[in-house]
Amino acid sequence: MSDRSKSYDVIVAGAGPVSQTLAIDLGRRGIQCLLLERNATAAPWPKMDRSNARTMEFYRRIGIVDRVRALGYPPEIPMDVFIVTRLCDPPLAMLRYPSVAECRLQFAACRDGSLPLERYQLVSQNKLEPLLKEVAESTSNVTVRYGCELVDFAQDDTGVSVLARSLDGSEETLRGSYLTGCDGGPSTVRKKLGIKLEGRGGIQEVCQVIFGSKDLYDKIPIGKGRHYNFAHPDSSAIIAQACRTEFTLHASLPPETDFEPIIRDLVGFPCEIDIRHVVQWRQHLLVAERYRDGRVFLAGDSVHLVIPTGGLGMNTGVGDAFDLSWKLSGVIKGWGGQFCSMDMSRNGVLSACATVTLPGGPRLGYRSGDGSSTPTFATTLLRAPRCARRSQLPRVSIIVACTICAASSSAIAMPVLAACRL
Repeated sequence: MSDRSKSYDVIVAGAGPVSQTLAIDLGRRGIQCLLLERNATAAPWPKMDRSNARTMEFYRRIGIVDRVRALGYPPEIPMDVFIVTRLCDPPLAMLRYPSVAECRLQFAACRDGSLPLERYQLVSQNKLEPLLKEVAESTSNVTVRYGCELVDFAQDDTGVSVLARSLDGSEETLRGSYLTGCDGGPSTVRKKLGIKLEGRGGIQEVCQVIFGSKDLYDKIPIGKGRHYNFAHPDSSAIIAQACRTEFTLHASLPPETDFEPIIRDLVGFPCEIDIRHVVQWRQHLLVAERYRDGRVFLAGDSVHLVIPTGGLGMNTGVGDAFDLSWKLSGVIKGWGGQFCSMDMSRNGVLSACATVTLPGGPRLGYRSGDGSSTPTFATTLLRAPRCARRSQLPRVSIIVACTICAASSSAIAMPVLAACRL
């Protein structure tokens, strides 16, 4: 049981994967940390679905990599991506990605340090968050409080006073030497600091439909994979979650759409379909103008919002967490000096992510906020040479080049087209 009158080294606002990872690493470094989350429980629905190699190396560092993998895609299942018209029809293209087991053999044979220590892992966020919560709650020096929201704060020369509100409406003031805002895109901490987001907001609205099916995955006749991207005007995609009995459909359709017949049409064969949840979200390419203000820091979606194509969302946030953790630890323990590198080191990384993340990736078409449009991936693919469209395993360069062309950036597309010799 925590002593709520005590002062903490660091108060962390939010309890998603980024904030939980930050709290765990701080606790392991001997830093007294309080994590505040406004919701009563972890998120029930899947959001992100891939932890990249660097994130898995971070999880190895804090001793949970095997537990994360146990919640995810089995190591022997391919990570392939299919471009299809329906799941029952021959694919237009297949992008081959090795399974975790195949990567493990490849990495084990490498002796020159050119490959990462860990492989990527598909694991749904609604499975990952409860594990991170359990680990945080069992980590020394970490206090976890769900159902307790940061509503305001004030900083001075020695620390930060945080006004927190519980679900029953009661309020209390908490004190920490530092505050980190890992409280998502609508970040209260960022808004209280008056820090603006820069870039392109509201690029496209997408519906995520979570549905269950006990037999869909086993019945797919064209091959087992993780993403099935449909060459349709609404840029639909079905993503198999780690359990392979839960799926997400992403489509540029309004949330009031009757999605069951749409899913059945995309599938093309009889199977169980159980619609569980529908949520609409917006794509952004935004980075905060700065990452700190005095004793207050920002990390994760509160400071950068990028299109998830490429797994750049949570994974960049976990990078923030570990970068911030050792620096906070060093300053608090007296050996770290000042935080002069914080904005410079992370802003370069995230600005690059926002620049290269393609708004028209292989899963999603692109329609700008002002109503103008550029070709969707489906349209661009169908403009490719007929021989490429008919082949079930065309040159990957065709797909990559089509994806980049869909972003309508000639500065990027033309060199890639030349390199691919199209």
